[in-house]
This record gives sequence, structure tokens and C-alpha cells, in this order.
Amino acid sequence: MSSGNPSQGNSYRYNWAGGRYPALYNVNVITGSTLIPVSIVNIHAKAEDGEAASYTRRLGAAESLKTILDGTGYNTKNLVIVGDFNDYLTGTTSSACNCTVSPYQNFMDDSSSYTGITSTITDADTRFGTHPIIENIIISDELADNYLAGSAAQEVTVAQDIINYYTTTSNHLPVSATFQFATLSNPDYTHHASKSLTIYPNPVKDILTVDVSDMPNNDVKEIYDLTGRQVLYERSGNHTINVSALPGGMYILKTGSKTGKFIKQ
Repeated sequence: MSSGNPSQGNSYRYNWAGGRYPALYNVNVITGSTLIPVSIVNIHAKAEDGEAASYTRRLGAAESLKTILDGTGYNTKNLVIVGDFNDYLTGTTSSACNCTVSPYQNFMDDSSSYTGITSTITDADTRFGTHPIIENIIISDELADNYLAGSAAQEVTVAQDIINYYTTTSNHLPVSATFQFATLSNPDYTHHASKSLTIYPNPVKDILTVDVSDMPNNDVKEIYDLTGRQVLYERSGNHTINVSALPGGMYILKTGSKTGKFIKQ
């Protein structure tokens, strides 16, 4: 990215926050005796600082990155673009430039080649209002059939595992997604899938029930809101929990190593 025509009138170095270029990781997913190569591009785009130049720099960076990824070196690879985009995939954080479209609209418009799998996620951290997330994942069409639809999510429970999480990370929460490269009978995949709780009814008004077969050898049940704050704790051998006192909204139930999301009416 250090050569070629400058994008948006800027050098590539300037657009990528003074040289904070994307990092490339080439890995192999092992399924049976087969190796499946995946290229992960980790980006950290220019942060919004209230000036129109911030948006222009993200826009130029997105244009230069897509030009490279569209090229012959990458356009047939299994690509995952992940990281701190510092902007939305639909719309933009920037008000200084009177813009309405995402600086990553070039990826979003090229739906035959790329999919922004986090584009519909609303940020669980509402301290700064309700808005889309700025940490995102875009995948290439080569991975479209491997992506488990609807699995992209913010890892909101991480905030309760780290002391003063928001002090050390500002307004950032990790994002994750699940990809399947083998059949559901694959033991490794089955083990991963088994970490999700089956809970009902969902939405729930009063009593939330956990499927008995999902209950680990653990009688502790914890409920967190979407900022990672623990709102309910119960130690009992029951597979039900009374959530009637919780305000309406989305929550995460955790018992042992398993978690499940539910909506409180």
C-alpha cells in the first residue's frame, strides 16, 4: 500500500492513520486430512475526531484496500476482514462531512464479492446512544457458504470478565462469527455448538426455563445485560429462573461454560 496512486488525494500512509496498515494472517483450517487456507485481514482505521478529514481518510483507506483485495493476489481467496473499522458498514459516524453513506460502501455495494456480516448489529454499549457497531467483519464470497447465518455477534459478556473493561478499551467490544467447514457430525463442531443453552419461552415474561439436557454440573445461574453488567445471580439446582423483576430488554444467561440470549418482555 506504500505505492500507487494516492486515494482521495492522500497518501496510503496518511489514510491508514499515519502508517497503521492492515495486518495479514494466512492460516489453515484443519478438517480431517484437509487444509483449508483462510486469509484474515485485520484493520484499524482512522478514528473519528470530529473533522471531515477523518471520514475522507477512512474512505481512501477502504478504496485502497478493496483495490488490492480485488486483484489477482486475493480475489479467489477465503477472505475475512475484521477489526476496528471506526465507522459503520451502513451509514457513518461522521457528522462533520455531512455524509450519509459508509466509507466502506464500496465493499457493501459489491455484494457478489463481499458480505458485511455485522452490518445489522446494534451496539450493546448504549452510553453514547443507540447506534450500529464500529468493529466489523466482512467476508468474501468464497466463505459465504461456510458462514453460519446469524452467528455474527458482539461478545458482550467479556466486559464482566475484565476489571474496568470500558476504562481500558473505550467503547470497543469484540465481535465474533462462526464458520463451518465440516459436517454437523464433526465432533469438534458438535462440541462448539453444545456450548449454547436452549432456553424458553423466548421472549419471556416471568419464568425462564433451561433445557435439562443443557444444564452443566453447575448450580450457578448468572444473567447479564448487554453492557456486561450482572443483573441477577442465583444458586440452585432448578432448571428455571424467575426473571419477572428484570426490565424489558435483551439479556444473556450464563451457567457453567454455556450461554444463551433471551428477551425479557
